[in-house]
Amino acid sequence: MPSVSRFSRLSVGLMLGLVAAVALRADLGARQGRGGGAPAGPPAPDPIPTAVSSIVANPAPYVGKFVSVTASVEKLLNATAFVVDQNRKTAQGEILVIVPALVKAPAADAYVTVVGDLISFDPAEIAKRLPNYKLDPGVATQFQGKLAIIATAVVASNLSDLTKKPPAPMSPEDVKLSGLMQQVSTASAALRTAAASSDAAAVKTRAAELKQLFGGVQDVFKGLNTMTAMLYAADAIKQADAASAAASAGKWEDVTTASAALGQVCTTCHTAHRERQDDGTFRLKK
Repeated sequence: MPSVSRFSRLSVGLMLGLVAAVALRADLGARQGRGGGAPAGPPAPDPIPTAVSSIVANPAPYVGKFVSVTASVEKLLNATAFVVDQNRKTAQGEILVIVPALVKAPAADAYVTVVGDLISFDPAEIAKRLPNYKLDPGVATQFQGKLAIIATAVVASNLSDLTKKPPAPMSPEDVKLSGLMQQVSTASAALRTAAASSDAAAVKTRAAELKQLFGGVQDVFKGLNTMTAMLYAADAIKQADAASAAASAGKWEDVTTASAALGQVCTTCHTAHRERQDDGTFRLKK
C-alpha cells in the first residue's frame, strides 16, 4: 500500500497541475514569450499532463507538444533556467526548464508544476523561439540535444505562478476606485439593457446612479490632482445625462448612442490611467 506521504505528494501534484492549467488559460499571452519572447500567435492549447519519467522513457510522443509536468527541482542553473527530475533516487532522467519570464526562482528540491513546449534542446531553436533571450553558454553546451521545456508557467507548492509578479499593494485610492468601478460596470450594463428594451424609467434610474458614481470617481481623482481623469469622469456624467434626456423624449437611438459613448469614455480613461497586474487586478498608473 502506498504511504501517506506518497498520497499527499500525488495530491499536491494534481492540484499544481490544475492550477497551472487555470493560470495558462488566464494568461492569454503566455505562449507569446512574455518578457521579450516570440511574437504574438494563437492561444495555447490545453497542456498534455505527463511525468518526467514518462517523457524520458519515450520522448517521441511528447517532443514538440505543449505539456504539463510536476516534479522536483534538481538544481538551479541561472536566473531563468533550472533542471527538474521525477525522482532523483531512481535516476529516471532530467529535463532542462527555460523560463524567460521567471520572476522568482524556485528553491532547490522544491516541488513544482512546469507548463510549456517540450523540445529537443538546440541553441538555434531557442534563438528562433526567443529572439530576445540570452542563453547561458554553459547551458548551451551542457544540454545540447537533451530534452527541455520552454516554460510559460511554473506553479509552486503554494499555488503561486513564479512567472507572475506579485501585485502591487492597493493604495486607498485603488480601493475606492475598485469599488466604484465594479458598481459602474453593473450600472452601465443595466443601462444598455434598459435602452435595448426602451424602458425609460430604468434608463433614468441607471443614468442617475451612474452620475452619482462618476461624481465619486471625480472626487478620487481630484484628490490625486489628475485633471485628465476628472475630465473623463465629467464626460461620462454628460453621456449619462444625455441618455436620460433622450429616454424622456423617446429617442431610443440617441439613448443607445449615449450609452455606447459612455462605455468608450470608460475604455479611454482605463487605458490612460490604470495598469493590469499579473493576477488580473488593476492599479492606478503612477
